[in-house]
Amino acid sequence: MVECADSRHATLCDADSRGFIVVAFCSAILHHWMCKIPTEVATLTFIKSNLRNVCFNTVDMPHANLAEVCLSGAVFIGVDFSYASFNEAELGELGTRIEFRECNLDHSQFKKVVMPGVHFAARTTARGANFSRAEFEDGVIMESTFDHAVFESAELRNMVIAESCLKEATFFDVRARSIRMINVNCSQSNLIRGDFRFSDISRVIFDGSDCTDSRWNGFLVGDGGVSFKDAKLIRARFRGADEDFEAVNMRGVTIDAKSFEKLPLARRREIIMCMNEEARQALQLPDLLPRDLKQVVGSFFLFEKAVHEKAQQQASLPPAVTLDF
Repeated sequence: MVECADSRHATLCDADSRGFIVVAFCSAILHHWMCKIPTEVATLTFIKSNLRNVCFNTVDMPHANLAEVCLSGAVFIGVDFSYASFNEAELGELGTRIEFRECNLDHSQFKKVVMPGVHFAARTTARGANFSRAEFEDGVIMESTFDHAVFESAELRNMVIAESCLKEATFFDVRARSIRMINVNCSQSNLIRGDFRFSDISRVIFDGSDCTDSRWNGFLVGDGGVSFKDAKLIRARFRGADEDFEAVNMRGVTIDAKSFEKLPLARRREIIMCMNEEARQALQLPDLLPRDLKQVVGSFFLFEKAVHEKAQQQASLPPAVTLDF
């Protein structure tokens, strides 16, 4: 056991303690601390430590415990933090940056972490990592893989997510503000009750995702190319969408009347024109559409009701309406 109360300018080199030594810096203060030689440590503990301007380069620290650590101005390059714990830590301060480059954060725990200015970049992986109730601000996820990551009830503000893969991720009850998403794969994800406000979104895939009760604001401010193929948009709400919404791929999407009401007029018209004659005759609600389309479409609510009744009779169709267009 190695304990350190104050390790200013300390350097750890050539440590080799595979499976035997636990290195602990509990409640330590480490300034300008560097660990730059390839190192393997079985369990590294920094509980409640204060680390400033530290650099870890090519260090293996699986299962490390950094719970409640206060960290600012840090750079991690090629570090193995798999199964590590950062729970309730303060990673960064406004005006400073924490960088994870080519790091392995798979299955790590970041519950209730405050992360202003944290950058995940350069092929960093965080598969299955848990960011529940974490607070992201002015952060970046770039060229990284966060498949199966959990962001349940997390807060994201002024975030940039680009050139990354977040397949089968969980964004349940997420609150996202001023988010930029560019060329991101979020297919098969859980976005139930998510509240998303974009400043830019383009080339993002939500195919097969569950977006039930979600809210989308400032949608498609960018150049489009967003896909919701085979997704669920039950009771989803879209506001602030612009003309680029027409570029969205929504084939096989499950949508209900309230969702339909929130769609831009151009998109509603496109949906209606894809319906067959029987479906058009069943519609009789003029409030959702301008006068020139009232006689043609009628009520979408009555159409949904008719489909629901037909589903009950046939016992083969879902209660929500499935539109294939």
